[in-house]
Amino acid sequence: MTTKKLAGILSLFLCIICLVSCNDNDDNFSPITLEYEDPQIKFDNESRSYTLTPFSKETTPLFIKGGDGTYKVTNENEKVVQVNYHNGSLTLKAKEIGRASIKIEDSSNNMYILSVVVKYRTLTHKAFTAKVIVKGDELTSEEHTELMNKVGNSYPINKYVFTFMNAEDSKGTVDLYYSDNNMKTGNFEKEHIVLDEENAIPIKGEYKLSEYYRITIKEDNGKVIDTFYITKNFLPLLNTRMNAHPLIQYCFVRDLTAQYKQDYLALENAYLIQIAE
Repeated sequence: MTTKKLAGILSLFLCIICLVSCNDNDDNFSPITLEYEDPQIKFDNESRSYTLTPFSKETTPLFIKGGDGTYKVTNENEKVVQVNYHNGSLTLKAKEIGRASIKIEDSSNNMYILSVVVKYRTLTHKAFTAKVIVKGDELTSEEHTELMNKVGNSYPINKYVFTFMNAEDSKGTVDLYYSDNNMKTGNFEKEHIVLDEENAIPIKGEYKLSEYYRITIKEDNGKVIDTFYITKNFLPLLNTRMNAHPLIQYCFVRDLTAQYKQDYLALENAYLIQIAE
């Protein structure tokens, strides 16, 4: 009886050693990660996510590292993204808007799940100050003051959120956030304009607007509700203090001359210029 007990204890002991040994072997494998071929470019293996647009080209290859080297790649939503796996590397190609999970596993039960999101690209501009330019030599002092106030308060928009819905980033929707907490959405078209010196738009002094993007915002029925210009070439319009502001990147220019010309016949030009990041 004692011999049988000893044999049983010995067998149990050997099983424990075997299990520990197996665990030790598993621990010898480093976790599965993804890396770019260029070591200077780091992939974020903490967030384990990848964002594409419907117009993205096939991605730069990602190389699978770690694990035991026997990788199996499973795409859980082939309608959203196409995954091309070959010899330890994979590339992604967007197919439609949505989400997908890409599971990478090996025969030692190591696993890595990459979350892929396909969505339209968005761009947010926050307007943090505005400049008004009113020109008209024959305007009275009172008219000039009235116009400065009216033009300055005509478009109290604090934020623009553009969603680009084509590969050229020239069409999409825009959300306009107003200072009274209201929000409007419209459809926008963006056109790159380059003018020669003769046809450039005079804004202030010797400054002329010669290169800009013209943004036209329309309602669903096609009615134009807003038109303005976006430019980076605006430093001559601003004072030194504004030029030094670290957030300044863009200038939104609205030509409001036609809007006020009927009531102020001596008006030559009226511009609202929003400084935005």
